[in-house]
Amino acid sequence: EGRVRAVAAGGGGTEGGHTAFLVETTRGDELYTCGYGRWGALGARAFSHIAGLRPVTTLASLREYDEALGRVVPLRILGVACGDAHTAAVLSSGNVFTWGWNDGGQLGDGGKAATHTPVMLKAPAEFRLSRFANVACGPASTAAWS
Repeated sequence: EGRVRAVAAGGGGTEGGHTAFLVETTRGDELYTCGYGRWGALGARAFSHIAGLRPVTTLASLREYDEALGRVVPLRILGVACGDAHTAAVLSSGNVFTWGWNDGGQLGDGGKAATHTPVMLKAPAEFRLSRFANVACGPASTAAWS
């Protein structure tokens, strides 16, 4: 149970679409996806369709040490975006994670292979120390900025 903070939707047409829901819970932020998953855009560790909401567990397992609290806490998810067949999320660590179809390099991982599991964006050298705060997706592109 929680409060929906953001919703992103992508795809459509003959390929079907997918939707991501960013939910704030007492356990921390959680990202849920559903829809057409043939290209991995659901982040569900499978290239399959999902009718009901399913958590993106890879992101839910990420943690950081909070000096003010003196303990390890889950990373916050600042935003989510969907392209035609891929998804991206930006975390409080400043890192961007992408997953799904990658034929045009839209995942930013240096390759062209699709993945059904979120992978961290490999930023160009001049941005390696940057902390991203926002993310957006076009049909076959991803943009991140601080």
